[in-house]
Amino acid sequence: MSDIIFWGLTASPFQLKMQVLADYAGATWQRWPDQASRLDALKTAVHLRRARRAQSIERFPGRVAELDEYPEVPYYSLDGRQFFYDSTGLAHHLDQLAASPEQRFPGDILNHIRHKGKRQRRFNNGR
Repeated sequence: MSDIIFWGLTASPFQLKMQVLADYAGATWQRWPDQASRLDALKTAVHLRRARRAQSIERFPGRVAELDEYPEVPYYSLDGRQFFYDSTGLAHHLDQLAASPEQRFPGDILNHIRHKGKRQRRFNNGR
């Protein structure tokens, strides 16, 4: 597998979480636009802007309406052409790409992370 491309704000806790997931899975990654050439960064920015407008950026394995923060999140790409978002989706992707049949990110852990985030958003919104 080639490097995973992360696109977003360097200081974003969500992007940092995705980087940690990739590190844990032993996957190599690059943070764009910082680590890309000017031409690659420009082409990717244009491609990403078009994809956002068309709402063609996907969540793997699929959107979860009550948890969805699309499109204001960091993005990742496995091939430089198709973009995805969401750290839980990245964990699922990394499990699918792993050579081992063992899940590194079991569903119960991912569900705990999802529900914890949902509770935190409710708290932040005063509910």
